[in-house]
Amino acid sequence: MIFKKMIAVAAIAMPSILFAQKDITVTESDKEMSLGTKNAYVMLIPEAKAPDINGDWQKLLKKDAKGKIEDNKVEVKTSLITIKNVSQVPLTIYSRTVETKEGVQVSAWFVEGDSFISTPVSTDKSLAIQKYLHDFGVQEYKSIAQAQLETEQKTLKDLQKVYDGFVKDQKKAENAVSSAEKDIVKLQEKNKDEEGNIKQAIANKNANKAISEQQKDLAAEKKHTKELQGYIQDQQNAENNIKSNNKRIERLRDKIKEENANADKARQNQGPASSNVEAQKTHVAAAQDKLNNIK
Repeated sequence: MIFKKMIAVAAIAMPSILFAQKDITVTESDKEMSLGTKNAYVMLIPEAKAPDINGDWQKLLKKDAKGKIEDNKVEVKTSLITIKNVSQVPLTIYSRTVETKEGVQVSAWFVEGDSFISTPVSTDKSLAIQKYLHDFGVQEYKSIAQAQLETEQKTLKDLQKVYDGFVKDQKKAENAVSSAEKDIVKLQEKNKDEEGNIKQAIANKNANKAISEQQKDLAAEKKHTKELQGYIQDQQNAENNIKSNNKRIERLRDKIKEENANADKARQNQGPASSNVEAQKTHVAAAQDKLNNIK
């Protein structure tokens, strides 16, 4: 048996570090945009990539917009967009995204008529805008966390297959040893039978010689000579069978040594493989916990 699978014990980062979950928060601040420095709603979507956020953000805007979506690669302007929870009047939304080490920062300016909405202008509308952005941010962050969870689940599945493979290898090797041991017993029993055949052939030869010495008739002597040759051949066949069986027994014993070594190797590999499975389970649990607690 050749072990093609390899197992390595690597340092596994703490799940609390890998899957540190951050809250999505929306804040207000004056930020520069195409119409000057105006009140913006700003949030960070952790671990996100700009192309993904830009695509999903414009999909959300397009769903409620009757006007154009203009994207000059720096700023997106969406006209005639109705967000019922914010205002019954169609709004104009300007937005910008910046990818950082932490994720993607989304800045959005909401214009109702000629007025940029802010908390001082309208607390209710401002809260509704914050919820609108927050819900989008949570949706995107959960999508990221879901992908991470699925990756960790796949890794766990792969590691479990490795462990199961070593268990299977051990069982296969042990079965091969058991089968070889049974074959040896059968061959040893055959040797005993052949040893009995040799004794019988020798006894037949001796009896034949005793009778042949008493025969004076030429025809009878020829008959006994032919029988003697048959007994000699019987003995030779039995001896050859024993030699052949012994060679097979030696090969089987070599196989037993090899398969015992394979079983030991598979058994040893199960330890680190099992440790990797258990460690990965903590990663899956941490990723699931992260997804469940995004808010």
